[in-house]
Amino acid sequence: METRDVTASDIPAIRRVSSEAVNAAYEFLPEKEREATVRERFSDQRLQTALGDDDVILIAAVSDGELVGYAHVEAISRVDAVGEAALRGIYVVPNRWQTGVGTALLKPWKKRFTNGDSRSYRLRFSSTTDERNSSSNRTGSSA
Repeated sequence: METRDVTASDIPAIRRVSSEAVNAAYEFLPEKEREATVRERFSDQRLQTALGDDDVILIAAVSDGELVGYAHVEAISRVDAVGEAALRGIYVVPNRWQTGVGTALLKPWKKRFTNGDSRSYRLRFSSTTDERNSSSNRTGSSA
């Protein structure tokens, strides 16, 4: 598996991965709601805007030529948030959950937001377990 920047030609695959992940993770929601969420959050316009935003990194995970996941990381634009980024989402096809795809998607953003220097960095995110019965907020940093 390799990671790389998302390109405009990946948009259909991004939508496919998003749809599969949303449907599997939120199967308890009505199908219409899940479809509306995917349609709204992963529209061509929204993805094209993200691709053109210098504060956004979209990273793809590709295995055997197929996009199997992606991450959306965004710089936090506050004066006191230098070097901080917000993880807006990691989406992985369900048959690749728990195989390291998500972890691999977290690695490339660090160098970009820290410019390769030794300053600390922080990534804020919330995660939910497979059982969707607990969640946690985590902050990671490294020097």
